[in-house]
Amino acid sequence: MTIKAMPFALWIVSCGGGTKGAFPSGSADESEEHAGENADDNSPANACGEAWSTDDDGVSTQPNSCLKWSIQSEDKMNWYDAASLSEGISGNCGSHCPEDDNGYCSDLGINWRLPTIDEITDAAKTQPDIENTDGWLWSRDSSMTIPQNALTADLSRAGSSFEKDKASSQAWVRCVSDS
Repeated sequence: MTIKAMPFALWIVSCGGGTKGAFPSGSADESEEHAGENADDNSPANACGEAWSTDDDGVSTQPNSCLKWSIQSEDKMNWYDAASLSEGISGNCGSHCPEDDNGYCSDLGINWRLPTIDEITDAAKTQPDIENTDGWLWSRDSSMTIPQNALTADLSRAGSSFEKDKASSQAWVRCVSDS
């Protein structure tokens, strides 16, 4: 009897898949106690609001993630001018990396960097209420199959991304900051 119950118990544990909330835990009183926890305006989920906001300098803050977005570059540029060496390495540039650490975002300060492709596509899903959302933006990320290409995405086209030759001057830049 113990042998038959044990596989069933293992099955229940493995069906949870490690996902939080797969099985109820704690008492009903405990759930009610924490039910309104994230509704507070000072909670991390609402710390930056539920809508895009833009300050006087044109820096926009993405809702929920609180990621700050710079204004769009005045001109399109190639990826080598947009990315710094450290950003390129973080984005797996392989043998096609920028030559130095003076990428476009470094001119804005030490807290600014090129966004990842996921950050751009996630922002696009929120339909940003900011100026100049139409146009391909360089990410720091390189193509996994063609290292001389980098990934781009458009804030006005949620869910779309495109590979471009890193030497091409056909994409804009928006820098991001976590602080």
